[in-house]
Amino acid sequence: MSEPPRSYAQRWESYWSEVTKKGTRVMWDVAKEDGVALDWPNIQPFVDPSLPMVHLGCGHGRQTAFFGDHFERVLGVDISPTAIARAERENPHERVEYRVLDAMDHEAIAALHDELGDANVYVRGVLHQLAPDDQLPFLEPTLQLIGDRGTLCVLELRRGAEQIFFPLVKMGLLSFLRPVLDNGIKPLGITPKRFRELVPDTHEVVSSRPTVLMRLPLPLPLPFKVPAWHMAVRKLAPTVQ
Repeated sequence: MSEPPRSYAQRWESYWSEVTKKGTRVMWDVAKEDGVALDWPNIQPFVDPSLPMVHLGCGHGRQTAFFGDHFERVLGVDISPTAIARAERENPHERVEYRVLDAMDHEAIAALHDELGDANVYVRGVLHQLAPDDQLPFLEPTLQLIGDRGTLCVLELRRGAEQIFFPLVKMGLLSFLRPVLDNGIKPLGITPKRFRELVPDTHEVVSSRPTVLMRLPLPLPLPFKVPAWHMAVRKLAPTVQ
């Protein structure tokens, strides 16, 4: 009898435990200038800086800490306790708090909204590793967090980008991708069209553009830019009768 598939929580905790114990580089561990700062021009025009910023899937917090310079209150959440422990230790910021939280736990998300009120939400490279049937259960509570005034900013790996990674793995240039794959985390990809289909009629996509997920420092003639897309989503204003 085969073993049941591991949950997302089990996969990600296994990943973070492995790379932490072995001292392996985290796949997306780049300086903020090569990561979230590249996406900031796509975020800044659409968010209300008076609202908190919640980074769902914050990992060890290197990108999350960037928001502490732009918002009064920032909360980084991740499903992995090991990742959160690293975030608190490695990337502290006076305006940033880190917590363990499952973004698909509707009750936990509702409680967080009760605590924070409406918030801006940043999701960076999470949806593409979810099974299609799990994408909507992730998005629905996420939209609950933004309420009437917040904005959801999504940065996702462009579908097909994994075809760029695999040859580099064979060349030995992306050995730090191996623990991701070994722990059952698959870069499935998600298209902008698919994401738009997930957005309910109560919300609208206010910005959509191709962009870069990050710049990886690799021994190549040119900087290796991971292709991605960015979308911003808000709740539709009530229709005036």
